[in-house]
Amino acid sequence: MKILVLNYELPPIGGGGGQAAEEISAGLARNGHSVRVQTAHYRGLPKVENRDGYTIYRSWSFRRSAHTCSVFEMGVFLVTNLLPSLKHALTWKPDVIHVHFAVPTGFLGFVVGRVTGIPYVVSTQLGDVPGGVPDQTDHLFRLIKPLTNPVWKRASAVTVPSGHIQRLAMKSYKRSAEIVPNMVDLMSVAQSPHEPHNPKRIVFAGRFNPQKNLFSLV
Repeated sequence: MKILVLNYELPPIGGGGGQAAEEISAGLARNGHSVRVQTAHYRGLPKVENRDGYTIYRSWSFRRSAHTCSVFEMGVFLVTNLLPSLKHALTWKPDVIHVHFAVPTGFLGFVVGRVTGIPYVVSTQLGDVPGGVPDQTDHLFRLIKPLTNPVWKRASAVTVPSGHIQRLAMKSYKRSAEIVPNMVDLMSVAQSPHEPHNPKRIVFAGRFNPQKNLFSLV
């Protein structure tokens, strides 16, 4: 299959969602699919790059930080990456478009899908649904939810990484979603020959951000 992947961030920029898109793209390429990724450009990165069997295309997006992206920068990404995404769809003719994040990239998938008739699949994270990160995003969803509704409803399929997000999606969009957990390749992780410590030791790796909910971990 030909698969066009859309994401507003991809390593070395972005967080866990970008990492997931990178791993999925590499896995699809290893399984014999032809994969192109359309994403945001960031200073010092090549406009076109071949990586792990797939090709990355980067278009200017006014992104100023590797690890955070403002609402304004997301909007610029949509404007500057629409024509490149349409060009891929019209000339390369992918069989399916894989969209990472309903917001903001879902808007690209929706528009390109409507123009070309190519089906799109949306892979979502917690911040994509109202109630997921209420302190940070619910005020925005009150403004943009009329725009996000068609993104969810027109998608050929939607995936979520947990049952919690699945329930929030059903509550907000009345849309069923398939749970595809974020994975860890255990074969690539060195197995410790030692017995677990007593008491057990727990390591957290992530941003010190309210949505990570470290208080619940403690």
